[in-house]
Formats: sequence, structure tokens, C-alpha cells
Amino acid sequence: MKSSYTNNNARRLVILGLFIALIIIQSWVPFLGFITIGPIAMTIIPITVILSTLWLGTRDGMILGLVFGLNSLARAWLIGNPIERMIFTSPLVSVLPRILMPLLLGLCIKYILDRFSDSTKGAVAGFIGSILNTILVLGAIGIFKPTAYIGAIDGANVSQLWPILWGIVTANGIPEAILATIITPIIFIGVNRSRR
Repeated sequence: MKSSYTNNNARRLVILGLFIALIIIQSWVPFLGFITIGPIAMTIIPITVILSTLWLGTRDGMILGLVFGLNSLARAWLIGNPIERMIFTSPLVSVLPRILMPLLLGLCIKYILDRFSDSTKGAVAGFIGSILNTILVLGAIGIFKPTAYIGAIDGANVSQLWPILWGIVTANGIPEAILATIITPIIFIGVNRSRR
């Protein structure tokens, strides 16, 4: 019994370490964590966090969310443009939403999605996790950095902040969520089959 627990724990730590390494690589190697299609720049790192939450559970998903957020924070400090430096150098914007996303997603998986097939669970979790990431990050910008964000947009004033942020959810967040809805179940089902 103890040997089985030790083996399972070691296996979980190995998988967690692989996910952490993948997020670090996606964060720092160009084109691996971000896909640009025309005017739309899609972040695919949340898919890694979503998959880790599906496989390892909410706690490990939150650890991966923390890694994602800390890498966003470091990128903003080290190679961010002036707007990113003004906004994403705040842990409340770059780190907190990335921890909350797998927490909320884990609750959805536990209480709603666990009764569904792998394909449905993967697709819905992909959509929910991706859209949560977008809404939480933009919501954090609106709550914690409204002046810095509006100040970076020519001719905009504070009354336009939330319409602008919701416009980004529509223009960028929905395509990201659709991409996550397609990719997440493919990887989730494939790995589950290979594990069986």
C-alpha cells in the first residue's frame, strides 16, 4: 500500500515537473506559447494549465497557474514593452488571475464535468478555462490598473475602460477559447488512451 502511494506520488511529481518545464519553454521560446493569426495574438499557455488541472487536479493546476503567472511577471519586467511593464509587473494582474483560473476550473470539473465523457470534458474544460483566463486577466486590469491601461490608449478615457476590455474578450478571448476547445480534448483523449 505504501509502495503504491509512493509510486503514485513520484509519478505525479514527474508529470508536474514536465508541465512546469513546458510552461517555462512556452513562456520564453518565441511562437511556442503564443500564436499570431493576422491581428489576433492567441495565448496557448492556458491550455497547458487546463490539461494539468484535468490530469493532476486543482491543487497542481494552481501550481502550474502560479508558474504561468510568475513567468508573465518576469517577461513583463525583462522584455515587456512599455504598456506590459506598466500593467503586468503587478502580481495582481499577472499572477493572481492565473492561479484563480485553475481553482475555478477545478470546481467546474469536480461538480459538473466529471460525469461527462473525456471528449466532452476536455472540450468544455478547454473553453471554460481559456475564457476564464481572459476574463480574469482583463478584469484584474480593470480593477487594479485602470489608469495605466487607459493612459496607454490614445484618446480613451476611464468611462470607456470596460467596453474596451469586453471588446478584447470578444476579439481575442473567443478565438482563444475556440482554439482551446479544439486542442484540449485531442490531447486529453490521446494521452488518456496511451495511459490505459
